[in-house]
Amino acid sequence: MAQRNPSLYPYPAVQYIPLLTATIAEGSWAPPPGLDRPALHVGRNDPDWREFLRRTYGLTLPPLTLASGEILLLGLNLRLLDLKYRGYFVTTLAEEAPHFYQLLRLKQNIFYKNRIIFAVVTRDGRKLCWQPWERETKPAQKRA
Repeated sequence: MAQRNPSLYPYPAVQYIPLLTATIAEGSWAPPPGLDRPALHVGRNDPDWREFLRRTYGLTLPPLTLASGEILLLGLNLRLLDLKYRGYFVTTLAEEAPHFYQLLRLKQNIFYKNRIIFAVVTRDGRKLCWQPWERETKPAQKRA
């Protein structure tokens, strides 16, 4: 249904790659004062990111084990419904859901660009938020 909305998907449907995600955790959440707007965070399962979420949003993530090459998407005050990728953008269809969080895992090997913008929009095309993401590159190994 959303694929027919030209404000969300201006290119032919065959040019978009639907992204498969798996929900790790979701539920109600009490945001700190002033942080009740929709937000999306893209991260890895590392202690720094988890600590940032705990300090900033008061959200403690469950213990996670991710496969190699997986990243995490955390939706705050929104429910993520559908993700489609094209070029430098992931169009993330969502609906506002106050005091709700949703944590998804996503394989990053589908991206053929190293820098991506995750744009979160509603069914009627209203932009809720966006989040840049950059693929972690390994340093080049020196030859002997």
